Amino acid sequence: MTVALRPWARTKGMVLPGKGSVQIQLEGGAVVQLDRYREEYTMTFPSLVVHSPLTDDSLADFSGQAGITCLESGLEAKINFKANHAVKGVVQQLNSKGSTMEVLLPDSMKTKVLHQLSGRWDKRITITNRNPEKPPLIEDQPGSLLFDAHQDQGNGCYVNKRIDLGV
Repeated sequence: MTVALRPWARTKGMVLPGKGSVQIQLEGGAVVQLDRYREEYTMTFPSLVVHSPLTDDSLADFSGQAGITCLESGLEAKINFKANHAVKGVVQQLNSKGSTMEVLLPDSMKTKVLHQLSGRWDKRITITNRNPEKPPLIEDQPGSLLFDAHQDQGNGCYVNKRIDLGV
């Protein structure tokens, strides 16, 4: 299988006034191409905010929206990163039909939510199946999937571990 990665992001940094923080924006994104499946995934990235960057107690957090879209499969993920490592998002099926009536509908009525995710990216993210018509994309049984982040021996190094719930 051939996998091609084509990043096209450039960085843009700015000092956040009155907060003693620096925000680094990645303008652009990346494309991952999976030849075997004939799919291309386009990604955009959230910003990175570094609080008190010149001290020993500096902390980093993601901010803004990240997205992954695959037109071939019709899937899209939208993930919002908020303060204190909070994350919320959806995996949705894009409607590829282009009828005249659908063009007039708002985007929220053109998509179907398959999964919702919420939690903290540094602790636990819960992914919940929201489509009773189809089996989940991410797991083999109904219920929620949890991803726990465990701190490794090194400072700030996290390892994601999958935990299945038999709900």
